[in-house]
Amino acid sequence: MQGVNLLPHDCRIARSKRVRMQRWGVGVLIYTAALSAGWLGLHLASGGAEHAVAAQRTQIDAQIADTESAIQRLQPRLSESLATLAAGRSVGYQPNWAILLHLMANLLGDDAVLTRCHLQPAKQTQTRHHIARVYTLNLHGLAKSHETVSAYVLALESKPVFKSVKLNATRREPWGSETAIAFDLTATLEGGNGE
Repeated sequence: MQGVNLLPHDCRIARSKRVRMQRWGVGVLIYTAALSAGWLGLHLASGGAEHAVAAQRTQIDAQIADTESAIQRLQPRLSESLATLAAGRSVGYQPNWAILLHLMANLLGDDAVLTRCHLQPAKQTQTRHHIARVYTLNLHGLAKSHETVSAYVLALESKPVFKSVKLNATRREPWGSETAIAFDLTATLEGGNGE
């Protein structure tokens, strides 16, 4: 035999909703209780870790303070060392003009003398890895003959340190009881990175 439900349809729907809401309520309560139990367990388990983290933080703060005080103590020495380094670099990048003077004197020979020498910077160019300094060298001197002057100019031109050598003027001048050839010449030289 078939059973007949005499409850109206609306009542049956309301009853199924109530049962569903009760099941959901119980499920949410069980889920909330499980989450609370998990949180409480983690909190109890990590209670010692909070103290360890606090101790590590205190230790790190002490290390930072020690490092900062060491930096403060070393700052004057660093400033002094940087000043010494800057002074050394400024001296180190200067050309050794004694080598140039020695070269010019050796090229002169016995028949000529220099009376005046003037060196001045013409310009400076800089690339990423190279600083090129161009200098102008003005030389004035006396020689026994025009051939000696020409030989000196050719000897200067043969040296790679000189980019160009130009004889500006020659003239006769008295030199003791004889006459000498006075000469003026201009040489251009280029040095880079302290050469």
